[in-house]
Amino acid sequence: MSDYQMRFKPLSRELKRAKYEKKWFLTEVHGLQPFLKRPDGTLSEVVFEVCDTDQLYALASYGGFPIRYPHYSWGLDYDEMLNSHAYGLQKIYEMVINNEPCFAYLLQGNSLGDQKLVIAHVYGHADFFVNNAYFANTNRKAIDMMANHSARINQFIDDHGAEVVEEWIDVVRSIDNLIDPNADAIKRTDDKRHSSLDPKEDLEKKWDGRFKASEYMDDFINPPKELDAVKQRLEVEKDKAVEAQKSLLFPVEPVRDVMGFLAAYAPLELWKREVILMLRDEAYYFEPQGRTKILNEGWASYWHSVAMTQLSDESEIVDYADHNSGTLATSPKKLNPYALGKAMFLDIERRWNTHRWGNIFQECDKVDILDNWDVFVAFFNIYIDCKDDPIGFDLAWREFLYFWHKLEDGAVGIAKGFFEKRFLLLWWSWYLNLSEKLGEAQSNFLRNHLRVTDLSHQLENLGKFNKRVSLGELIEFHTSGLEVESEIETLTKRVTDNPGEFITTQFLSSILSLDRAGCSGELILSDEIISKTKEKFEERLAFWSESIRPHLEGKVRFFCAFETIKKDFAAGKRAPDEFFVIPDEFFVWSEKKSSGGKLEIGVGRDKIFEVRRVHCDLTAMDEFLTMDLAVRTQLFAFEYNSGNDTFEIASRQFEEVKANLLFQLANMRPNIVVVDANYGNKRQLLLEHRNPEMELDMFDAQKTLERVYKIWNRPVYIRTILEDVKVVVGFNGTKHYQEKADKS
Repeated sequence: MSDYQMRFKPLSRELKRAKYEKKWFLTEVHGLQPFLKRPDGTLSEVVFEVCDTDQLYALASYGGFPIRYPHYSWGLDYDEMLNSHAYGLQKIYEMVINNEPCFAYLLQGNSLGDQKLVIAHVYGHADFFVNNAYFANTNRKAIDMMANHSARINQFIDDHGAEVVEEWIDVVRSIDNLIDPNADAIKRTDDKRHSSLDPKEDLEKKWDGRFKASEYMDDFINPPKELDAVKQRLEVEKDKAVEAQKSLLFPVEPVRDVMGFLAAYAPLELWKREVILMLRDEAYYFEPQGRTKILNEGWASYWHSVAMTQLSDESEIVDYADHNSGTLATSPKKLNPYALGKAMFLDIERRWNTHRWGNIFQECDKVDILDNWDVFVAFFNIYIDCKDDPIGFDLAWREFLYFWHKLEDGAVGIAKGFFEKRFLLLWWSWYLNLSEKLGEAQSNFLRNHLRVTDLSHQLENLGKFNKRVSLGELIEFHTSGLEVESEIETLTKRVTDNPGEFITTQFLSSILSLDRAGCSGELILSDEIISKTKEKFEERLAFWSESIRPHLEGKVRFFCAFETIKKDFAAGKRAPDEFFVIPDEFFVWSEKKSSGGKLEIGVGRDKIFEVRRVHCDLTAMDEFLTMDLAVRTQLFAFEYNSGNDTFEIASRQFEEVKANLLFQLANMRPNIVVVDANYGNKRQLLLEHRNPEMELDMFDAQKTLERVYKIWNRPVYIRTILEDVKVVVGFNGTKHYQEKADKS
């Protein structure tokens, strides 16, 4: 994995167009925000790199980063993944780094359709990284952090030798999951009580007996004898505090961040302490990715599905469906986060679009209502609006039936008989706000038309360009937004020294329509620059006219079809009387629940953006996993059968399945805390395992205690529960032993 392997290939013209297309569609049309706002107000970008198979798996072995600290494990991971790829056991389609800017890698040789899918998927990840609360405090300069750690550890290798440093990294990596996952959100203890092992620290801050006084009055207000007496008294208190501290519990509260505690208080050489802190920083960087794996992959899968189904042509949609089905395939052996996460977002969107939540839905047990819930919700809202107006109710209800009938009949471009009722309430909510929706669609189409016209005009003028440009105009264009004199001078010198670097598409666009006669201090532009600039204009024109315009036209036609339905209804057209007969339960249940007001519909998209913003896997599954979703995603509870050495379905009961899944998500890492750093009054370290439902693997526990001993340099113990008995397991540097713990 040498440097030359990381020289990536530039994006092809087709990939650039695909990138702009997906970026525009997901951000401008659907509201994703995959870009961080920098201090200067500009937005970060998502950077795509094209790499070959060896490069991609080298990056994967490094956790997605182009550089990491030296360690043999990266090579082992690289060989394993590359061999799995060679034998057809795995294939990496995409890789993305939570960074500013966000970096993503595309595998050279993939079809254009696969690359488009990956690009859309990456924008979903980037949006999640930027907006999810659990990523709010992650290091956005992760590539710089990894590079700095690499340089620092290389320096340690030069100073102490590769074998010594590598062995120490092995020791530290054995505890890199012993961090506090809630460190950014919870202040665990009082810093003043936990700040130091030195009992004199707080006493040093006490009053020394001296009052504030002017110099000429100081001997009268602060007599030397009194100050000496105070000083002697404080020394006695300090000595007493030292003795008392030896028998006090430290830390005063359990510490979940074991890595941080060891880095702060273990008797270590400076370089060893620094390695712990560096690997701890990396552990905290990766931690939110583990806690949000299902939501993160589900969010990216949801949006790549939206982008590919709405923007792909006929030649790509079949390949997309084939490859996407493989990505979302479920397995009896393990959970597929892509499939479950996407299914959850679709389910949440559907429920909040159709108000399948709240008491009115959960308490309903009427089959006629539940089987026609979407229709009932529309009925209920009309009933609330027109409760005292029978004529108004009849008119509004007939309009809804006619709207539904026309959707079934293919009025909006969907073939007759293929309309899915899950869209009924969402589209009905759009129909009720038709003037706003149609106006927005027409406005977007008009802006696109003007942009295409302007690009065509600029491209035409570029052909007439006389290949001359004023150096003064070039400098003025690039420095016009600057106010600091030193910045203006620096940029002016750069433009003067290398003007070709600054002749950009934006600059040429700003001068194409101007009269170029008579400009002084002219520079001759090469044919190459003119050709590249023309190519950029042609790419943009093709993008806006061929990729974006058809989508915007489709939106306008869609809402114009709604407008036609509205006009036809106003002209007296109606759905057949037998189209839908109102069940009596509709009136009974509506009257019973009418005190709560109208039901909110069509807000599913807003709800999934909220879930993306505030939830992790555990909280989302707890709040939004329903029996219906569990059945559709085939979630089961599995147990190990030692008789035939296989995992078998233990339960299909929803409560057990949900409890099992929540248990796994809540116990992804061991909950181990430092409870006493002066155990037995001998400066021995006592840890405590706080996952009583999950017994420690004693082989792994003993190996980890050996590693922690190398850090603490004194005996190390852990209190845990084995076979329902509380025990203390320890290692004193030469042997392991186990004994029952005190009842306390």
